[in-house]
Amino acid sequence: MKAEAYMQKTNHCEQMLYYIIAVLLSGVDILVKNRIERLPQKSLPKPFKMPCIGHFKNKKTYKKNNIKEDIIKGNNIKKNNIKKNHELFKNEKILIYSCRNKGFSMGIFEGSGIVKYLPVLITIHIMNCLYRGIKLKKGFLHNISLSLIVAGALSNIYDRFKRGYVVDYININVSVLNRIVFNMADVYILLGSMLHAALKI
Repeated sequence: MKAEAYMQKTNHCEQMLYYIIAVLLSGVDILVKNRIERLPQKSLPKPFKMPCIGHFKNKKTYKKNNIKEDIIKGNNIKKNNIKKNHELFKNEKILIYSCRNKGFSMGIFEGSGIVKYLPVLITIHIMNCLYRGIKLKKGFLHNISLSLIVAGALSNIYDRFKRGYVVDYININVSVLNRIVFNMADVYILLGSMLHAALKI
């Protein structure tokens, strides 16, 4: 009986660990989004500089390029503005924006109720898969891959219900990636999905 009780307690702790990881990763992305939302729009885009998250400003670059306030108007990014920004920041690899996405990726289904509620249903299903994976001892990589997907989903779901849009803020100023603005939640989902798919092969 003691051994059985110990095993149940261990399984419960392991289950909680993966959910805690998902919540913590989601919280990091939400905090960054809150920080981005508080930045003056006229100061964006900004080159990302390590090591201090939130401290994206490069004063020399701004003075050299003499950035005008009308590069970004409001929170929506126009393609011609992105092109202009890449010319201004051609030596910067990562740029920080504040882009409000009211749809799925690339603005698909913008303004539709499906954008809010479909991710909730999918996330509940993935959390159930994570629960079963822990119970059936499917292994660390399987469970962490699902935790990453849940983390990304929770952050974007929070945005959709709290703000009415998802905050995208990362732009990789390289080749075909320079037209895409995303967030850490998208990175979590991508990495988790790739790892999960790799384990299925």
